[in-house]
Amino acid sequence: MKKINAFALIGAILLLPAAFLVVGGVAQSGFGSTAINNFIDHDLFFFHPALILGGMALALGLNLIPILKLQFQEGVVTSTLTLKGRLLNVLLIASILLFAGVIFLYLLAENIQIFMR
Repeated sequence: MKKINAFALIGAILLLPAAFLVVGGVAQSGFGSTAINNFIDHDLFFFHPALILGGMALALGLNLIPILKLQFQEGVVTSTLTLKGRLLNVLLIASILLFAGVIFLYLLAENIQIFMR
């Protein structure tokens, strides 16, 4: 029996609110499908910005732990990135960065008139 990667499992759970938000927004904006957005209630605490962004940050931190090793040697910080056997963690980190990019682009596009003043 394979050992369950606890950091990846917790990270995936923490990423669920952001995933629903991003996938629903992309489906509506890109494909005109409102099925996901109609299915979920955006007034729930599940979609609070602090929960979405905090969950993404916590999931990123948890999934960096298994693949990043920091060492201190005579006042110099060295880091080692190990990817052996950690594909799930790397995929979750890539998903987090993709979701953060999509959310940032949405915020920029939605408020471009404010920035242009």
